[in-house]
Amino acid sequence: MPTEKKFNPEIEDTSLLREQIAELEKQLFERQSTSQAMWELLILIGARLQMSSTSIKMAVSSLLDYDIFWDFSTSHEFLQIIDTSTDKTFDLIALLTLAFRSQAKSLEINPEPHLIQEVIETLSGDIAKRNICAKLSVEYPSNGGTVLIDYQYFILAFILFFEALIGKQNEERQFKMRAVETPHSWHLDIDGFDAFEIRILRYFYKAPKAFTEYADQLVPENTLKLMVACRILHLQKIELTEIGVDENRIVQFTIPIVELEVGKESGDSSI
Repeated sequence: MPTEKKFNPEIEDTSLLREQIAELEKQLFERQSTSQAMWELLILIGARLQMSSTSIKMAVSSLLDYDIFWDFSTSHEFLQIIDTSTDKTFDLIALLTLAFRSQAKSLEINPEPHLIQEVIETLSGDIAKRNICAKLSVEYPSNGGTVLIDYQYFILAFILFFEALIGKQNEERQFKMRAVETPHSWHLDIDGFDAFEIRILRYFYKAPKAFTEYADQLVPENTLKLMVACRILHLQKIELTEIGVDENRIVQFTIPIVELEVGKESGDSSI
């Protein structure tokens, strides 16, 4: 007859406590690693800001030097340096501000009903205006349910995705965006990202703060752009999945549709 195992509360409690301590130590280590990586990222961003400000200072000092007469062409080059460096400085400061606000949960997201057709057309036009080597063709039905998003932040998130993953390349790349409606959401499929870009996007989307794995493979501002973009979409309850196999993988974003109350959909009203 097998002996019955007796319950020892002290042993059970000790075992459970050890597991909890081990889990807390693991979480602490992960947070310390992320904090260290964030500080290193901020140091790199600070160095870029310093480079831009130094370029502005040198160009301005040269133009203000009364002992040297610069010809028109040289003066124009100095002004171009000032203009480009000022834009870089502004963009970095704006990105840092947005990153801190998104991580501090002080980013005000106000979802409102919008037509998916209008959103896609605006996004396509904004990407075309940016200095991004991406040509985006779009496909969507003429009607359908409205999506519940913060319009400006939604557009900004996708622009940040394209800037971080594509940016300035030697050749223009072709992308196709297709919208498909389901009973409770819209699927926004984007075809054109390669396997490495999809892997980075998936990694950041699953854990926007845990960016250490790819931090050394991206320039600092692109890391921040991916973190901010993923955080913005997370706050709007937009999900990221993949469809297809091997080299034919497509990134799919699931966007919630505005749910109409029963009775309002058909225009009924009660008195």
